[in-house]
Amino acid sequence: MSETSGPPAPRGRALFLRSRIARRIFGVLLVAALLPTTLVAWLGHQAFIVREEARAERHAKERLKHMGLRLYDRLDAARSALAVHAGHAPWHSQETLPSGASSPSKALGRVRALSTSNVHEAPPLLAWQPVPGEAARVQLAQADAAGRGWWLADVPPEYLWSDFHGEGAGAGLCVLDAAGRALFCPRPPGAEAGTLDWRLFMRAGFEADDWRIVGTRHPSAEQSGLAANELPYARLAGLALAGTLFVAALLGLAMVRRTLVPLERLTAGTRRLARGERSARVDLPPGDEFGELAGALNGMATHIEQQLQALEVQARIDRDLLGGHALAQTMAHVIARVVELAPQAACIAIAARDVTGKGWLLYLGDAHTAPRALPAEAATWLAAASTNAAAPAQTALGLPGWWPTAHTGEPASADLEPGRNGAPDAPCAHAYVTCVPAQWRGDTVAWLVLHGAQALALTASARQEIETLRDRVAIALAAAAREHHLVERAVRDSLTGLLNRHGLHDACDHRLAQAAGGGEAVSDGTGKGPGTKGFSAIFIDLDGFKEVNDTLGHPMGDAVLRAVAERLRALIPAEATLARTGGDEFVVLLAGAAADGEQLAQALCQAVALPIAQHQHVVHLGASAGVAHHPSDAGERDELLRRADVAMYAAKAAGRGRWRRYAGSMDAVAAERAWITRELRVALEQRALEVHYQPRIDPRDGRLISAEALVRWFHPERGAIAPMRFVPVAEDTGLIERLGEFVLDTALAQQRRWRDAGLPQARMAVNVSARQLGDPGFAEGIFAALARHGLAPTDLELELTESLFAGDTALVQRAVQPLRAQGVLVALDDFGTGYSSLAALHSLPIDVLKIDRSFVIELGVRDSAEAVVRTVMALARALGKCVVAEGVETAAQEQHLLALGCDEFQGYRYARPMPAAELAARVAAGFAAPAPKNSLETTKREPGKVPQVEPVAG
Repeated sequence: MSETSGPPAPRGRALFLRSRIARRIFGVLLVAALLPTTLVAWLGHQAFIVREEARAERHAKERLKHMGLRLYDRLDAARSALAVHAGHAPWHSQETLPSGASSPSKALGRVRALSTSNVHEAPPLLAWQPVPGEAARVQLAQADAAGRGWWLADVPPEYLWSDFHGEGAGAGLCVLDAAGRALFCPRPPGAEAGTLDWRLFMRAGFEADDWRIVGTRHPSAEQSGLAANELPYARLAGLALAGTLFVAALLGLAMVRRTLVPLERLTAGTRRLARGERSARVDLPPGDEFGELAGALNGMATHIEQQLQALEVQARIDRDLLGGHALAQTMAHVIARVVELAPQAACIAIAARDVTGKGWLLYLGDAHTAPRALPAEAATWLAAASTNAAAPAQTALGLPGWWPTAHTGEPASADLEPGRNGAPDAPCAHAYVTCVPAQWRGDTVAWLVLHGAQALALTASARQEIETLRDRVAIALAAAAREHHLVERAVRDSLTGLLNRHGLHDACDHRLAQAAGGGEAVSDGTGKGPGTKGFSAIFIDLDGFKEVNDTLGHPMGDAVLRAVAERLRALIPAEATLARTGGDEFVVLLAGAAADGEQLAQALCQAVALPIAQHQHVVHLGASAGVAHHPSDAGERDELLRRADVAMYAAKAAGRGRWRRYAGSMDAVAAERAWITRELRVALEQRALEVHYQPRIDPRDGRLISAEALVRWFHPERGAIAPMRFVPVAEDTGLIERLGEFVLDTALAQQRRWRDAGLPQARMAVNVSARQLGDPGFAEGIFAALARHGLAPTDLELELTESLFAGDTALVQRAVQPLRAQGVLVALDDFGTGYSSLAALHSLPIDVLKIDRSFVIELGVRDSAEAVVRTVMALARALGKCVVAEGVETAAQEQHLLALGCDEFQGYRYARPMPAAELAARVAAGFAAPAPKNSLETTKREPGKVPQVEPVAG
């Protein structure tokens, strides 16, 4: 039996004004009536005032116009009188009339005759104010009919300003000229606010600027009666306002009384529901919105318990999702709730995709039992069943997204047959099957399957809750699949499919745990002790891969990385672990002795060195590898990988394309590398590096042809740092581009200073890295640097190493062709040690061939060296290239090169790299004799020229 709540009606009617809501409604009604009424009265009053003021202003302007026209008429009459006088009066040669001469009329005062020798031109009207505060003196001029001169007459003030004096029609008005000066004004002009003016047109009649008639807004007769007219209007407005408020108050009281009693009952019922009294009801007649609200409140109370139960189940499922519990537990909660919502269903199960998306699993409501694998034909049966609507009894559900079906035969899947679902009392071979699909982003990921002996009869709320549970199933499956995908992404490299750094760490930790747990003993490969169990970590870094990215682009680089990964995967044993830890770095974990790791490292380096054909390009790479063994080299994972990395850098320092086993002395090399990287970055920022210059001369006359710019680093604490120590580090760490820009700018600035000092016109040779060539704005940057220092393109020579042409020759040609077209020379440095073939040499965008020092130093010692140099000379002559010999140090080498016809020499026989000032002195002295050693160079012979910029290594 339902309860009623709320205060008795009489008490509510007696106390309705004590309620805050009642007072609020009543006040709002009063304000709603008062505001528009007051606004209308005020607007009417303002309109009345504006209309009266506008009428007064029109009257004042008409007065100004009338007085201005009267003034104009008086001036016109005076002008006419002067014209009559000029036509009849005798001419006097005197400047003024004789004493006692009378005015021709009352419009004129004194009249004078002025000869043409005194006045060249006179305007018809003259007005000025001789004494401040007095009326202006106005004169008229009239030319004599006989051309003897001008007649000049004064206009009497008592005639001209008579309307503006005393009580005249223009009393209180002022007459101003165009500049604002007062011609006549009984008061200072502009002294009062609210003035009006009217312009008197003087240009057409008197060839003078317009005069202004100015007056104040004096109250007119109509304005004087404005206050009297306002009184009845205010009385009417007040009566209307009072009547409106009275009617609004009566209506407000009535409406508040009719509204408050049901509202108080609804409030009391809501409070009881909030206290947990779910059986509370509100009894109100259903004739209005309050009755409808009471009915809705009663219905809400009826469904609260059912909704709370649904929320508890859904919250339990959400906790499973957020807590990462097993899917079986979530499915068990869903099935348990569906059993409560559809008690007529004899068997309920969930068929869902597994996290990989490749198979199906069947959940039967047991959270402690793993789901069964569902054959593919069972999923096919579910899909077919969802499109069969042959049973009219099942179509009565009719909700969007539900496909009720009838099934009279045996299911295709054995897992759906009677007695196979773990519930003997509820076999699944009933006549009616309802399949509810759970979809995620348009794809069906699960089926909620309900078997029953008859069609399911579900309430609307039950169907809605089952739909919600279906969505929870889809979300749970999507979350599980996403978690599986994230785990895969966390340990797999997306480009090559190999393990990434995280996966490598997991694999390494697993091997360390296995090694700690015991196993067969194997030899450590040293032969110095008993066998030990362990595994090797092989750290591999590609040599020359950065050039592939810079010259051929990152898509080509990705293809090369995939090809290298496949090549490595084919070489390592099946039980080994292969990972790509980032960029062009790979790591192999190989169980066994250290000798096994060393042997595999050598095989991997040889395999990577083979040419790689990708997308019509042949790429030449190398690999440097470092090997560290557990437990002989390191016992912890991070230390093992670090030492393998240190050994890899030792292999790079030894010449690349080889492997090295970790040794304790390598840590010092790694520390120096880190120090060089840090200090070199600081030196570049502070421009603390220097550029020395080594000349290239003509062997026939010792003339300076060009100077090669070479970077030098003199550290304030560690002294001179050899280029062979810091240039490779700059290449590996990406500082080589900034280093190249510094050398180019410094060298061009020095060349400008040499030109200004009168040194011979010699080119400046600057080395260029692959990173600089890969910049789309490379040519524009070179031209900008030349223009900044006032040099021509013919003053510059760019030196490229052969390795730059290992990739895309066309790309290098596109980079340097705009420069060559303007006169910049391009030299091929270290020729004979790189990858350029004789077949492709004719197409390379070069002007100069520089024979590598390794061939020059063998001249006169080995016949093969002379054969190589002779071949290069012949090839250069055939292609029209200039040939430069590097590393000339002895007279024998000089004689051989002269006999072969070499164009330019460079080497210690003539000059070492030296500062700019010293080179200027050497140019003045000449290069005919071998130069003494540079005081800044070490006494130990420098093993050949080290270019400032070498090709970027991998």
